[in-house]
Amino acid sequence: MQDLRSESFGVGFGELPVLVIKQDWRFNAQGGAGAAQSPETLNGIWFMYSLFPIVGALLALPLLRMFKLRDNYVQVMAQANNGELAREEAFKQLPEEFHFK
Repeated sequence: MQDLRSESFGVGFGELPVLVIKQDWRFNAQGGAGAAQSPETLNGIWFMYSLFPIVGALLALPLLRMFKLRDNYVQVMAQANNGELAREEAFKQLPEEFHFK
């Protein structure tokens, strides 16, 4: 059974060549590397590359603090996924918050 995360990853990057080609066409159509940018555009680019990631990280911190994934829990999950440990036994070793129906 294929992992859903790897499938999502593949679907997400499946469109990458199309986006790269499309972006390259737009880049060349607008004057290439020598195209001048307005001050508003430069401010917008700076904002997107510096402040958006900072805001995103700050918003993610409370969520990451609430998720209590520890090394021993990961080991139990890996053993269950590899078939080394029965599902019922894994549920006994994991806290209730990791149980799913």
